[in-house]
Amino acid sequence: WTADDISIGNYRLSTTHKDLIENFQQLSLTENFSMPKELKKFNNILYNGENPQKPNIGDQRIQFNFVPSQVYSAVGDINNYELHDHIASNGRTIALLQAGSHTAHAMFEKAKTDNETLTWILRLVGSLLLAAAFMMILKPLSVLADVVPIIGNIVAAGTGIISILLGSIVALATICIAWIFYRPLLGFALLVIIGALIYGLKRKSAQGAKVIAQKNAIEQPSAP
Repeated sequence: WTADDISIGNYRLSTTHKDLIENFQQLSLTENFSMPKELKKFNNILYNGENPQKPNIGDQRIQFNFVPSQVYSAVGDINNYELHDHIASNGRTIALLQAGSHTAHAMFEKAKTDNETLTWILRLVGSLLLAAAFMMILKPLSVLADVVPIIGNIVAAGTGIISILLGSIVALATICIAWIFYRPLLGFALLVIIGALIYGLKRKSAQGAKVIAQKNAIEQPSAP
């Protein structure tokens, strides 16, 4: 449960601003803490059940956290002594809250940095998932080549490299499409990188085909 009435000064916080509060501290239960008879105190929590060491289905553990009185900075719209989300011109909502005294500029810069960090993390995760997907698609090739162990290892290494290249190409192409409109120079630079990756992929494919052709030539006896 979250308290209904949380305020900064005379201004009550919206649900969005409440969710941004992070610096909670656990409330220490003192010896004279008043509680119902069915509850037991165990490791600074209240336990509703027979034995905290052997919990059963239906038992409850209750813990209290709080934020001590301190200075907070917030960004939002004020309406009737309530702090609400700000609705920007593009329809997106803005609600910022941070412990301590901060200027609006500093809070927006921190929000921008956090957003960029999250964006790059998602891009990296997406790229890894794409590479993994291509590896699963090309896995049957290495399985078929496992008839000859050495060849199977070579094919597995080759498909792994190709999967990484394909995943990188698709990921960069997706990012490039979004950036060409907002950041043309960076978008076109990515296009150059994509072209280099495609060239490298073709070269690897040609080398693989050459190795397979040479192997077939060695295995097949020449005509008398």
